[in-house]
Amino acid sequence: MKIARTLKSIDIPRTMTKEGLNLLTSIVSEQSKENNEGVILELGPLFGSSTDAISKGRSEVNPSKIVSIDTFEAAPWVKKRLGFDLSRERFDHYTSHIKNLEVIEGFSPGVVENTWKQKIDIYFDDATHGNPNWMENFNFYKPFFGKNTIICGDDFAYGWPDIVKNVRQLSEKYKKNFYVIGRLWAMGLSNRADLVIQRALNNLYPKMIGYNIHTVSQLSSGQSLAPCWSENLHINANQLEKFKITRNKKGQLGKEKTSLIISIETLQGLKKEYHENQWIELKDIKSISFSFLNRIHNINKFFQISTIIKKKSSNNEMIAFGSTFVLDNDRINCLRLIG
Repeated sequence: MKIARTLKSIDIPRTMTKEGLNLLTSIVSEQSKENNEGVILELGPLFGSSTDAISKGRSEVNPSKIVSIDTFEAAPWVKKRLGFDLSRERFDHYTSHIKNLEVIEGFSPGVVENTWKQKIDIYFDDATHGNPNWMENFNFYKPFFGKNTIICGDDFAYGWPDIVKNVRQLSEKYKKNFYVIGRLWAMGLSNRADLVIQRALNNLYPKMIGYNIHTVSQLSSGQSLAPCWSENLHINANQLEKFKITRNKKGQLGKEKTSLIISIETLQGLKKEYHENQWIELKDIKSISFSFLNRIHNINKFFQISTIIKKKSSNNEMIAFGSTFVLDNDRINCLRLIG
């Protein structure tokens, strides 16, 4: 096996989105300033891209211990997608630069059910994506969570319905918000931990953290911070019916006071402009665009839509500020502001 000697984060094979990896790094960075309650537990690291993202967020002075658990067994989907099999040898190579890393080889939670005693500060799950194992892992490690533990994981999307269902149920059980960027979901189990995640988001999306997106769909309604996917993320049988954008306390306190303008065109050719705090109906929408009354508030990447096309997810970005996104009759399932 020949692998280049000089290793960078971009060289590590990954299945997570870059946005998700960036949020994971930012969460670890902010959590390390607040809490040192225990280890960072990572289930299903694959080749180590998430392990690398976690390590970059740790304090350089006293980096928290990372515990990574995986079977490291070859899987057909890995070779088909990346061109080579998973193995402990490859993982060790891609993570050789990471200090204070403990690797446990085996199937969780069975491999540690008689030995695990460590308190957990951050719990990251990217291992088995379906029940019962997803919930078996969570229920096993839950007694080791601290008061301000952050739980998170990858692949919150309609292709993995058990993850979507489980995260929503945990959010309702703990009465805490969850946030989704690039399929990575995160939830703080205390108000303090929730603020840590919000600061992590602010690091990545400082212009958008002052806005909230309110959505109403066929099955539910909800509210999320603008940088996060709306409440109806990738639910295959769902469809957004209307949404509005408001400013939260941070947005009201900010210096930028220009009004957000949302322009829509229907399939019948009707054009209308909406502003903040107004509901926008999404029935028969042909196109949608965003801009500010004061154009000096320039944003290069501003709006992202997720639609379902023949049961496949398609994420689409408006790359240029103020440009128009044409929907072509696709069903809108979720959206967020980015920038």
